[in-house]
Amino acid sequence: MDPTVFAMIFLLSTLGANELSLLYPHKERIKIQNEEEIEATAKSQKNDWISPLNLSLSSTKSSNIDLSQKAVISFSQDIYRFGGIKYQISYAKANKRYRLTNLKVENESYYQSIYSTVLEIRKLKLQLKQAKYQLKNKELEIRIQKEKYKSGTVDIVLLNQAIMDKNTQLQTMINLQNSMVKYQQELSKITPIAQSKIILPRFKVISKGKFIKDNYALKLSKLQQNLKKSQLNLTKSNYYPKIAVSGEVGYQKTENYGTTQYKDNYHSVGVSISMPIDLNRDATIEAKKLAYMIERSNEMDTKINQEALYTQIMQTVENYQSYQGIIKENLKLYQEILQSTQKGFKVGYKSGFDYKIMQNTYRVNKLEIALYAIYIQQELLKLHYAIERG
Repeated sequence: MDPTVFAMIFLLSTLGANELSLLYPHKERIKIQNEEEIEATAKSQKNDWISPLNLSLSSTKSSNIDLSQKAVISFSQDIYRFGGIKYQISYAKANKRYRLTNLKVENESYYQSIYSTVLEIRKLKLQLKQAKYQLKNKELEIRIQKEKYKSGTVDIVLLNQAIMDKNTQLQTMINLQNSMVKYQQELSKITPIAQSKIILPRFKVISKGKFIKDNYALKLSKLQQNLKKSQLNLTKSNYYPKIAVSGEVGYQKTENYGTTQYKDNYHSVGVSISMPIDLNRDATIEAKKLAYMIERSNEMDTKINQEALYTQIMQTVENYQSYQGIIKENLKLYQEILQSTQKGFKVGYKSGFDYKIMQNTYRVNKLEIALYAIYIQQELLKLHYAIERG
């Protein structure tokens, strides 16, 4: 076994289902690098209003100057944009918050996929166990119909149907096995840990208030709205007057008609006021304003959709729990029939086939309760990963 995989399995066995241990090491590195990229981009955007210093070297010859050489450091810096600098910083912060939250959602989707796939595999294993008991019943049915056919009490149709039912059951088992292989392959793309070594959290019911308060989709919608508002304010500020200072300091040498002049302390300072005049100003601002208004409307849509999602999941969970109750009642009935059939078999008025069929049917229904417990966890998992935790 690969040493890295062994270490991760050991960590899981001692510390429990630590999500940070489930991903491949390179996926963990990608998570960290993505966060660092967002931080670096935000820092760059926040300081984007600060102009760089420019170093220039030039050497010129013309018809009226024999030679002119110049080496200067220059700058031109906006010092006032009527709110533009503040909006630039606000936009950088809003963009950072949105991207970091979105990254968190993407990272948690890995764990959601892992747990969802593990639940699916364990569900398929239970269904495969059920299918094996059902196959035994199909084989018993063939034996029953075969004896009846030999005795002349039934025709070949019922025996043939029993054989076809067995073949259908075998095909069902093959399909379940193929699905399990597919999900195991999908799981191996995300984590090096075998599904049997992954400890599943117990997902619990979340209150509607908490679901809406900490909902990722709503948080992203709100952050996107703030981002659009910052873009609107920044766009408006681009059309306001700007005050800038500029300057140069350096060295200049001029040769003209045999005379050489040196300026070792060459410098200049200036102040400028500018304001763009753009015929598309109103249309550009209106487009940004509409984008912001759309996001405000989208937030309401998102809230309605998330409330509907919560109601749907909780109703599904309640239905599954109700069906579990029905199965438990059926199990009591099956148990009574099983005991009665066993007694009848002992005294000779019930066949061994009847007892075995009822026994297998009882086992199938008992596994059904465990299956519905997985169905419930699959639904609650959706709630769990739809919200921000901690």
